[in-house]
Amino acid sequence: FATDPDASAAFFRKHFGARLMAHPGRPQDYVGFWALRSGEVPLTVSPIGPYKTTPPGSTFWSNKQIIPPSPDDNSYYGVYAVGVATPSLKEAVGKLTAEGVELSRQHISLPHEQDRPTQTIYGPDYNMFTLVERPDMRPGYRGFGIDHVHLLVRDKDETVKFYKDVFFGEEIWSNGNSAVLKIVDMLFILSEPEALELDRTSVEERDYIKKVRYGVGPIGWLSTDMQAFIDH
Repeated sequence: FATDPDASAAFFRKHFGARLMAHPGRPQDYVGFWALRSGEVPLTVSPIGPYKTTPPGSTFWSNKQIIPPSPDDNSYYGVYAVGVATPSLKEAVGKLTAEGVELSRQHISLPHEQDRPTQTIYGPDYNMFTLVERPDMRPGYRGFGIDHVHLLVRDKDETVKFYKDVFFGEEIWSNGNSAVLKIVDMLFILSEPEALELDRTSVEERDYIKKVRYGVGPIGWLSTDMQAFIDH
């Protein structure tokens, strides 16, 4: 959800070499699907709403508090950062900072690969992206690709159980307050606040009824048999 979808799309295109994908199913001209690497999950960029399809007179959006983007507003449960792979972290950081991309105040390392070189940057609306050096990665359109999704969770064990039971996740690493799961071919890092040196009492619950935030919202899932998945 972007304050300026066109500027956000331009960010991904310029800095990560993202390409605009064709719309699956019914086109929605206010949503863009941007891929960093062929055949992988895209980043979906859109305004918060209301949309052209919002019924006239709807009070759905007017009853919500819109939270403005801020580098200090990342202490809420949900997607904390998106990992982006690059074959050379030094070259990537040099390129991005030369183009004016801002480094994040917080350094995020991978809990299961502490020695793996990483650097966190701010993307559009202060969304955080963790660059991860993967020398043997399959190259993307401009040397980048999606690496993982990092979730800030209240209870690591409870969340691991949810992803195992519902999405057939495979737990590949775990410690006291972090875990790493593989779901199909995607890595999910789960961290409780303490793992990210956050004050648990200051972390907000997601409140979709009253609040809407600019940033990463829902994670989309594909299913070959939707009814079977709903039944499951």
